[in-house]
Amino acid sequence: MRRLCVLSVAAGAVALAALVGGASGRSASEARYAAAVERWCTGWWERQAALGDPESPAEWAAWLSRRRAFADEQRRELVGLPVPPSYREEAEWLLHHVDVQEPILDRMLAAARQGDAPRLERLRGELRASDRGWSGVMRRIGALDCV
Repeated sequence: MRRLCVLSVAAGAVALAALVGGASGRSASEARYAAAVERWCTGWWERQAALGDPESPAEWAAWLSRRRAFADEQRRELVGLPVPPSYREEAEWLLHHVDVQEPILDRMLAAARQGDAPRLERLRGELRASDRGWSGVMRRIGALDCV
């Protein structure tokens, strides 16, 4: 009975993805990928929001240490998403984006631990600059909740 219920739910999810995909001109695999990316974004934003909003270098150091604790896990989750061939370029961009941001965050942590507020602020600007292109990639994927 339980197996039948699980299979029914799975079949319904596939049918919904096909319906959503067809309505948007996307294939079912593209619609599933967009939904998976949206779930990934939501999880990432929820975890980051739970860290609070740091202001001082000391608060930034604590925030960045906690953020670093789940960064590798989030990258593994992103890598584990099945990518349709039509979104391979976007998926590569997302991984590159994560890979570019992590060293910036590491340098931010070093600056915060040293109490170097001007350097920390410059690195925050570098981090924001690395986000260029995010919205366009998410729109192409159809992961509009990530924009």
